[in-house]
Amino acid sequence: MSFKLHDSGVSEAKNSFQISRDAATGKPKVSAAKPVAGVGDEGYAVDDASTSYARTTVTFRSSNLVVRIGASGTDFVDGRMADGPPSPELVAGVHGAAEAIARAVTPNLESIVNDN
Repeated sequence: MSFKLHDSGVSEAKNSFQISRDAATGKPKVSAAKPVAGVGDEGYAVDDASTSYARTTVTFRSSNLVVRIGASGTDFVDGRMADGPPSPELVAGVHGAAEAIARAVTPNLESIVNDN
């Protein structure tokens, strides 16, 4: 998890969020930014299956705070890392975990955001 608190207020945070969302696509085996409901004022998720493991990043904005939550996982077969790309089930599981973490964190951010 990482976050950036924009001291100049909500407008700067909105700008940063939009730039990040717009730049999050374009690679093979990396999904387009998909909206995520229930996290801050606006949020999106990007799934990356371009390597041997799955990674999902959920980025959301709550007032002047931009938060990134990452989750990743690897398929194992017979106690070893599986060769090749991650399974669709793993990608879906990692995506679900990242969204669940983001939803769990969201209600606890009120004390550090500034609604300017």
